[in-house]
Amino acid sequence: MISRTNIFRLIAGVQGVNIHNSSKTAFATVFRRCRPCSTSSSTTTEKDITTTEKATQKQQSQAEVSGQSGRINVRGHRPSELDKTILVKTGRFKSKEDIPDFVSDDVINRAKSKTRIYLNILMAAILMVAIAFMIRKGRHDVDEGESLSLVNMRRHPQVYQTAIEEEEKRHSK
Repeated sequence: MISRTNIFRLIAGVQGVNIHNSSKTAFATVFRRCRPCSTSSSTTTEKDITTTEKATQKQQSQAEVSGQSGRINVRGHRPSELDKTILVKTGRFKSKEDIPDFVSDDVINRAKSKTRIYLNILMAAILMVAIAFMIRKGRHDVDEGESLSLVNMRRHPQVYQTAIEEEEKRHSK
């Protein structure tokens, strides 16, 4: 397996970089050399900046509508009824009517993850209750003189009867 350091050594050998520094420094040095140089014709104008700001504002307003805060995720899809129910139950939206036609994948994945966690905790709690019930039942059965072997013998009397008879025949010979 090739480690990160070996990859840096390979790149550094091609680029002529001293790899004896830390790997982060070597990585930065290699990619600093690989960056294209900026030219004087690539300066931005005010028109470019305002266009970029408008596009960013539009994306942020779309993100606010879809329930995102902070991050912008362009991908999204139309939520199904189950997705809508999950989004409402996790508190992302007040009602199903508040959910927009398209919701980002990030919002739906977070809601599904939260639901998955709640379900796992619920199943663990149900399991703990079932375990406590079985322990209590087992202790009660022991107090009454009940055991698993006695229950099994009562359940299959014919099988045990033939086994006892065969053993008696072996001992009598």
